[in-house]
Amino acid sequence: MNFTLPIKSKNKVDEIKQTLKNNPRSLLLFMFAIHTGIRCKDILLMRAGDVRDAKHIKLVEMKTKKTKKIIINDALKVLLVPFIKDMRDDEYLFQSREGLNRPISRSQAHRIITKATSKVGLSDIGFHGLRKTLAYHIYEQSNHNIGLVMSLLQHNSQKTTLRYLGLTQDSLDEAILKVNL
Repeated sequence: MNFTLPIKSKNKVDEIKQTLKNNPRSLLLFMFAIHTGIRCKDILLMRAGDVRDAKHIKLVEMKTKKTKKIIINDALKVLLVPFIKDMRDDEYLFQSREGLNRPISRSQAHRIITKATSKVGLSDIGFHGLRKTLAYHIYEQSNHNIGLVMSLLQHNSQKTTLRYLGLTQDSLDEAILKVNL
């Protein structure tokens, strides 16, 4: 699997939203990922009943088997509420157009995201990069509170989290550029 990067530019996030605005399912998929930080396979298993009238999304992550609770913020709620309005609680949020009540595949989710990001000139941003995007922006907006980001990602070491965010090299480059001996 290729190493993906976070989307660091808010303008690029806005451009991607514009690209996806005519496809409600794809736009919600993108917004769901960047506002929750939930991994692709866990998102695809979400059903309307998991989020209907909920303040938080509660799940046990498939990869780590850890329990996670994530608040549904207003930016996500604005898209989510009308999207699920006519759905039954047992229906998958991101349904495939093939078959009854089946989620889209991970490869289809990845295609949706890579197509949208490439349209705005970004490469190396796969679906997992959306999880990193939330983490990166929380890190930046929380005055570089690495502990908060580690908690979100459920990482055990700062080194892992910094590498995950692509900050190790960025921080090193920035520090070297500031040195004037």
